[in-house]
Amino acid sequence: MKNFSAKTELLLVTPQVAAEMLKHNAGNRRLSMSRVDKYSQDMKLGNWKITHQGIAFDNNKRLIDGQHRLEAVVKSGTSIYLNVSHGMDGEVFDVLDTGGNRSKADVLGIAGLPPRIAKIIGAAIPYCVTYEMGHATSKALPKKVGNTNKATLEYLQANPNIIESASFVTKMPRRDAIVKESISCFMHHQIRRKRYDDADEFLSQLLTGAEVPSGSAVFEIRKTLISNKIGNLRTIESVIINRIILAYNIFHKGTFLKNPYQTLRRITSGDIVRIA
Repeated sequence: MKNFSAKTELLLVTPQVAAEMLKHNAGNRRLSMSRVDKYSQDMKLGNWKITHQGIAFDNNKRLIDGQHRLEAVVKSGTSIYLNVSHGMDGEVFDVLDTGGNRSKADVLGIAGLPPRIAKIIGAAIPYCVTYEMGHATSKALPKKVGNTNKATLEYLQANPNIIESASFVTKMPRRDAIVKESISCFMHHQIRRKRYDDADEFLSQLLTGAEVPSGSAVFEIRKTLISNKIGNLRTIESVIINRIILAYNIFHKGTFLKNPYQTLRRITSGDIVRIA
């Protein structure tokens, strides 16, 4: 069991004190001004109540909980009593509830990733975990792992190269994208985990359409993805991912099928396709 040396005390937080505390707000989640406005209004009207929730700093003096309360104190110009904790375990934000649950992107942002990279990786990790556990790719982490922020952080720590995959995805066209960035990140990362060196080339062709031979597997999967987007079709996501993986396998082997369309279409929701 870890040593627990955090200390909590009830303090009168003035706008000046709040502003000083906010200087230690590095890498926290994106500020919600609507929440700040609501808190600020409650403070001005004298409706703010003291609860167990307050302000928390980790053992590196970094603010990990309470930025909205502090911003509201500054905005309202009022002084309120808040429970202030110091020396919290840096991993505690995994279970903190501050009136709005932290998303995986929020947690990865606190861990130091840029917002867009954090958002892509946070959404890609469930696909990676389910795939690596032998399940059909899914947005939800399996029960064995737990759909928690801690599981997300642990995957990132064990697979830091996924950051490079997310960085690659940010360089691809974003407007009218035919594949979600999280799926592209998942694909890029899984191809590289196989130690194949054609992840950039495959994803570039898939996402941009540049240098794609007519009639190839990549050409056909692009047609399918574009049709889904334009026609607003509801193809099951795991099927889409399986077809992309199959298209990659054909691409990787350098195979040119007579009818790649029919080959890809044979993939159903009951199939689990793996990178060859």
